[in-house]
Amino acid sequence: MESDEQKRKEIEDINKIVNPAILETKVDELGLSRRVTKALGCVKITTLGELIGHTPNELCQLRQFSRASLNQVKTKLEEYGLALKNK
Repeated sequence: MESDEQKRKEIEDINKIVNPAILETKVDELGLSRRVTKALGCVKITTLGELIGHTPNELCQLRQFSRASLNQVKTKLEEYGLALKNK
């Protein structure tokens, strides 16, 4: 995974493109399953802005995070017009 500084820089760049209010939406307010919310919370991913700074592979490496969890996250992000990071 990337350093915290790199992640912060990427989030700042995304904030210039996407409405910052959307990126501040809390993960636990998205209606994701309890398992997904807990897995993300364990690694301190608490907002949409933090979530989209991760790749699918990074998320799938999380404990208790499956392909089904990933699909759930992708579907929810699509509702907000967002997607996970590619690389």
